[in-house]
Amino acid sequence: MSEKIAKAAEKIAGDEIILDSYKAFYQGKGYFLTKNSALFGAKRKPPKFPASSNDFAKKWNDSNWFVSVQRKYLLLLAGLEADRKVRDSDYSNLKNAYDKWDSGYYVVFYGADAKWSCNLFVGEALYMAGYGSIMSGGKYLSAKQIWNGEKLKSVKKGDVQRGDIAAFGGVHVEIVTNVRRGQWFEDDEFCSRGAGRGATGNGDERCDADNWFSGSREMSNINIKFFRP
Repeated sequence: MSEKIAKAAEKIAGDEIILDSYKAFYQGKGYFLTKNSALFGAKRKPPKFPASSNDFAKKWNDSNWFVSVQRKYLLLLAGLEADRKVRDSDYSNLKNAYDKWDSGYYVVFYGADAKWSCNLFVGEALYMAGYGSIMSGGKYLSAKQIWNGEKLKSVKKGDVQRGDIAAFGGVHVEIVTNVRRGQWFEDDEFCSRGAGRGATGNGDERCDADNWFSGSREMSNINIKFFRP
């Protein structure tokens, strides 16, 4: 069970498309990409694009061609203003943006005020491991909800294993990818992968020695709790 989650976390860590979207999310672009079509507001790539620039501006505003979230993301990919009044002459730029959109990913907009993606990484890993029902109101559980153990089982620190969720003080979450016990002269510790680390470092495996969050990744840290589905 947990091993599937660890492998999913490692897969996300190697997915530049998703990680780049987490970076954009942190930078205030307001969106992230996901494989999960069931997330509230998730929209796929439009199945088709107009064949020519003829009447393109009219088709752009036609919901049979594009819905608002799709238009918003395509404008962003094209480097155009979100409130731009699209003209026929914008066809080439927006067609190039359309071609950049990998059809295997859905886009979700949460707004420019949202920037921390740690729970998105954890939720995506759970979804990819077969736990897509672990959501709240159509969204992945927040770091606070995970800290409170909503829809999850608490794990004793002596039983932590790869694939468990590490919750840091109610404000950050990651997926455990390595556990180190019985070390000479050192406390039991763990390594983990996650996002919400700013513009860089998302997906990287970090261990106790990295000293990145909450002082350490030592099992004994009272500000860290562990959970699994």
